[in-house]
Amino acid sequence: MNYRSMVYLAPLALLLSVSVKANVEEMADVGHLRDIIRNNENVVIKMYADWCGHCKHAAIPFKELATEHKENVKAVAINHDNDDLKSIVKKFGVNGFPTFIFIKKEKVDGYEQITIKELSSSPLYIKKMVGFSHEDLKTRMKEFGTKVKKAARKAVHAVKSAFEKPFALNHAEDMEELKEDLATAFKNNKHFVIKVETEWCGACKAIAPEFKEMMEKHHKALKGAILDGENKEFTALLGKKLKVQAYPTFIFIRQDKAPGYEEIDLTELHEKPLYVKTIRGFSEMFKRDLAVLAGVPGAASITVTRITEKDEKAPAKAKPAKKHVEKKAVAKKAATKKPAKKYVKKHVEPKAEPEVCSQD
Repeated sequence: MNYRSMVYLAPLALLLSVSVKANVEEMADVGHLRDIIRNNENVVIKMYADWCGHCKHAAIPFKELATEHKENVKAVAINHDNDDLKSIVKKFGVNGFPTFIFIKKEKVDGYEQITIKELSSSPLYIKKMVGFSHEDLKTRMKEFGTKVKKAARKAVHAVKSAFEKPFALNHAEDMEELKEDLATAFKNNKHFVIKVETEWCGACKAIAPEFKEMMEKHHKALKGAILDGENKEFTALLGKKLKVQAYPTFIFIRQDKAPGYEEIDLTELHEKPLYVKTIRGFSEMFKRDLAVLAGVPGAASITVTRITEKDEKAPAKAKPAKKHVEKKAVAKKAATKKPAKKYVKKHVEPKAEPEVCSQD
C-alpha cells in the first residue's frame, strides 16, 4: 500500500475507530460507574492497565463485541491506574489483567453475590473472566447479552410475585421505582408507608425486624418501601417537601383526607395532591398511628404518652391544696362542778391516861 492510499484511508479508519470506541465507555470515577450500573440491566467491565500487553490485544475484539450487543449490554472500561477507582477494582477482587466483570442486578445461577455500597445499596451478582480468549469472551458476551423480552419478563415477574410474601419491603433506588411502588399500592387500595433510614443509623437497623413484622401483619391494608436518606435521587423530596431531618423517619401517604394528615403536592410521585403524615422515630405513638392507618378497630382510642429524646422524667404533679373549711364553734357544755366536800372535824375523845403506879 502506497503513501497516498494510506492518506485516504486514515480518516475512514479513524471514523471506524471512534464509532467502535463509543460503545465502550471509559469510567471517570465511582459516581460515574454507579450511574451506569443503576441505569443498565447488564453491565460488563473491562479492567485493564496501560502496561498490559494482553489488554491491548483484547481492546479491538472487546469493542467489536460491545458494538454487536450494545442493545442489551452496556460495556465500560476501568483503568487500574485511575486512583479514583483503585478501591473498587480491589473490591471486585481483580488480581490480573485484563479481567472482565459481568454484572447483573438480579440473582442468576453461576453468579457470585457481592455487596459494594459505593455502587449499589442492593446486592450485585457478578461473574469474572480473567485473561483474554477471543472465543471465550465471544461466548460469554452472547450469553450475557441474551435479554428476555419485556412481555415474558413481566409474566415471570407476575408469577414470582404471586408466590412472594405480599408485605415484601422494596429498597427503592430512584424516583421512578418509588413512583411505581406507590402506584401499585393505590391500585390495590392500600395506603403507603415509607421508612427513611441510612446505612450508619444504629436505631434503623435495630428496629428493622419489628418494622418488617408489623408491615407483614398489616399487608392487606398497607404497602411499604425503604429509602436511603443519603441517596441523591430523593434529596429534594425528603429535604424540601417532606422535611426529613432525622432517622428513622416514617412517611404515611394516603389518597383521601384524614385528621392529622397534611395535603402536599407531590408531582414527582402522583398527579394529584396526596395526604401525608410524618412520624419521627420508632415509638409507641408510631405503632398506634400505623394501626390506625391499617384500619385496626379501636386503634384510634389508644392513649400514647410522647417520650422526649432526653428521656427526662416528668415533674411530679403538685397535690391540690386543701380547701380551708371554717368549722362552726361548738359551745362546750360547762362542766358541772361537784360541790366541795365540807371538812368536818370529828371530835375524838381523848384516851384515858394509862394507869401508873405513883411513887408517892
